[in-house]
Amino acid sequence: KCVMQSMAGIHPLEYQPSDALVVNNTLLVVSNQQVMSHPLDGETRPSQLAEIPNSDLEGLTRVGDRIFALSEGPQQTELIELAWTAGGGMEEKARWKVSDSLQAEGLAFVPDLRNDDSSKPQGRFYIDVDGAIHTFAVPDLEVNVTSSNGTEVLPLLHLSSINMKLINQGLNSSSTKISGMYFFEGVTYLLHDNVEIIRAWDFE
Repeated sequence: KCVMQSMAGIHPLEYQPSDALVVNNTLLVVSNQQVMSHPLDGETRPSQLAEIPNSDLEGLTRVGDRIFALSEGPQQTELIELAWTAGGGMEEKARWKVSDSLQAEGLAFVPDLRNDDSSKPQGRFYIDVDGAIHTFAVPDLEVNVTSSNGTEVLPLLHLSSINMKLINQGLNSSSTKISGMYFFEGVTYLLHDNVEIIRAWDFE
């Protein structure tokens, strides 16, 4: 089933959706520095949930109840954790440095399917940086890092890198760009938007 979402109240010249995530019957969309809400009830108008300073949001994913966004700027690529506010909006909770690069697109959390405890999801982030996919550990909830106020941002723990020769097999150099990643039912999907191709991978 395909449903067209309303753009009421959104200026089309300023709206540049980069990724989306369904949470509690609401479609969350990141665009530039904004996190937007598109309720799926067909009646409620879209609204802005948050504006994240010093960011250029490109990806969204969730780890259990935690929501993370990928920012590719303005100074470095960072992973930002978002939290719900008492008023129903969202705010930045913490951020971690991913890379000095400003070229990051896809973000996905791939769970460890061997973990039987759904209350404590285990797995790793897959992040596309400079055309290569790297894996990173999920930071602990207790880690207290901050962010947009100019203080030092702790690095995200790098775990491994993916063999891009295998990922890009059969694609020419102009079509290897990955603009999105999404994990669903044991499969990680990569979107190569330059050639309108989606490939499915089993990373476990």
